[in-house]
Amino acid sequence: FVGAPFGAAPKYAVCQGSVCTKHGSALVLEAAEGLACSTEGVDVVGKSCLGACRGGRLEGGIATFVSSTRSSVILERCDEPCAALTQARTAIVRDVGVAPAELFGAALE
Repeated sequence: FVGAPFGAAPKYAVCQGSVCTKHGSALVLEAAEGLACSTEGVDVVGKSCLGACRGGRLEGGIATFVSSTRSSVILERCDEPCAALTQARTAIVRDVGVAPAELFGAALE
């Protein structure tokens, strides 16, 4: 069985390990949590380390993981809150499958 249990929101995990944190993962996590705080479409969590930096797979980015598709996604390095918000929004819409209108509506509440 792949995916979240029936009725459960998919988890979107953002790595908070030392390598990803140097590349701005805390900003991306904060932005993603803010976007998802009032929508039931996704549960955003920080993980201590997703292990993407092992074997040179990370290459200066930020590791994320989507539970519903069991896929790892590497985001670009992020140094500004505005860029973090853009990356988090794009990732939640594209990778998790939350409708943009749902995120926008949640932001207005």
